[in-house]
Amino acid sequence: MRHRFAVAAIAAVFMTGGAWVSGGSEEAPSAVALSYGTLLGGSGFDAITAMAVTSAGDVYVAGWTDSTDFPTLNPLQAASGGGVDAFVAKLNSSGALMYSTYVGGSGDDRAFGIAVDATGNAYVTGWTASPNFPVVGPIQAQSGGGKDAFVLKLNPTGNGLVFSTYFGGSGVDAANGLWVGADGGALVAGNTSSSDFPVREALQSAHAGFYDAFVAKLNPAGNGLVFSTYFGGSGSDSANAVGANAAGNAYLAGQTLSNNLPTKDGVQSINGGEFGGFVAVVASTPPCGGVGPQGVVTTATSGLLDFYVYNVPVGSAVYFPTWSVVNGEDDLLWYRGVDQGGGTWRGSVNLGYHRPGHPDYGEYTVHVWLFGAKNILCSSLGFTRTN
Repeated sequence: MRHRFAVAAIAAVFMTGGAWVSGGSEEAPSAVALSYGTLLGGSGFDAITAMAVTSAGDVYVAGWTDSTDFPTLNPLQAASGGGVDAFVAKLNSSGALMYSTYVGGSGDDRAFGIAVDATGNAYVTGWTASPNFPVVGPIQAQSGGGKDAFVLKLNPTGNGLVFSTYFGGSGVDAANGLWVGADGGALVAGNTSSSDFPVREALQSAHAGFYDAFVAKLNPAGNGLVFSTYFGGSGSDSANAVGANAAGNAYLAGQTLSNNLPTKDGVQSINGGEFGGFVAVVASTPPCGGVGPQGVVTTATSGLLDFYVYNVPVGSAVYFPTWSVVNGEDDLLWYRGVDQGGGTWRGSVNLGYHRPGHPDYGEYTVHVWLFGAKNILCSSLGFTRTN
């Protein structure tokens, strides 16, 4: 028997003014009314597994379908890529379909998390077994194994990818939850059996059990990791939901079969049964604070241009490698920062040093590197020289 899964009913809640009479008897008023309710699917098996709602009442849904006639509108991908595909759809506050699209390759692709930013970009995560899942500006351009997590950003009209990437190692990797901050950086959480899962600035750098939970943060462009870490014990562990606070700390919730899952100041330090639930907060400790100034435009071909980095940890040295976008790293120069005290460092870029006698016009990249116990790229700036 085939079943079709439906969109959950969207209800508008309102308060009535008083009792009403039906059939001669007074009855209590209903405080809830159905604003709209709709099915969304084709002739096959369709499942909605994630939903996000905006303050305007727009509804974004994601899931998976094996229907070859799943309803599409203004799609990124009008037809199934094969097997099971992920899908993403947007309904407005009245329940009208604004866009609907397949997302997938020739294998099995399924979405399990969705979030929306302030401008209407939809961020979607899940897993894919396709060797040809669509990628744009990826962290990882190819599958690392049989099944990888994926993270993508769909533009506000639903017909273009801002970025899309595989994310995984040589084992089985699946993303279950996603959260997006005001800066566009996405937190992704799930589970992995890969011993070579990509990690960066990790709380736990090695795989500990059969399956470990993971949490990772992508930069706003979706082409780099801010951090990525395993989180698990000697059993099987999975993160199923993720969020963050204003300080950027990641909050995880999930399930564990481990008796040695990392705990600290917890309500319960041991697993009371087989599968136990867990909640964890992974504190974000950025390698430095802000950098500036941003977006500098200058006509000068000599003299110094000062840049600053703040909240640098004690024991670090700071360098400001600089080169022109026109020449790439052919004119790379490293400028050693000067400690200003209180965690502030200054880097002074000599505008006359790049191709002496032939100053370039255009954009320049300035990285901020911290050298200490670890060598860390803190941030990047840039400036433009015009004639």
